[in-house]
Amino acid sequence: MELKEYLAIFRKDRAVLFWSVIICLAMGLGLKLYQPLTYRVSLNLNVTRDGSQATDQYRYDDYYRLQADDRFADTVVRWLASARIATDILDEFANSAADKASPPQALVAKKLSNQFLLVTFVVRDPRLAKPAARAVVTVLNRETDKLNVEQHEINWFQLIGSEPVVEQNSYSWAWILSLSFVFGLFLSVWVVLIRHYFSK
Repeated sequence: MELKEYLAIFRKDRAVLFWSVIICLAMGLGLKLYQPLTYRVSLNLNVTRDGSQATDQYRYDDYYRLQADDRFADTVVRWLASARIATDILDEFANSAADKASPPQALVAKKLSNQFLLVTFVVRDPRLAKPAARAVVTVLNRETDKLNVEQHEINWFQLIGSEPVVEQNSYSWAWILSLSFVFGLFLSVWVVLIRHYFSK
């Protein structure tokens, strides 16, 4: 078929095109209106040491210290990916937060450098961001201390958390409506072509 024949088909069934797009836009509008309101929390974690080396003996120069920090940061990322650590964080949060019915969700950690990590999670109430962040830092430092039980290092790792940053976790109107329009247009084209095929 030539292009003008396709255009003739779409012109003939322009009502189908129109209403398919309108229905998809309405669905997108409903999704936006009834989307549960949640908040995305970003927490910066810095890897540091909890003491100074009180000896003249060689332990780490700057290079080896950065290497050790880098490996420890990888360990923290793996901790936050484990179910046990996630459960410990939820338990710690439940012990400290007033709203125990809305624990943090979608906990993800990403290493941005050898001494800097970004932890993100989702809460339903922005007031829960601080207790959730405290729970994360508390549990991770507790696990860090467990690694030093046998070694008794003075200059051991410690995680310091920043003030959590809270952002509304929802898609914008422009994004929702644009996606709905494109999907509606795509769907309507196929509806028209299939309808034309079976009408022969």
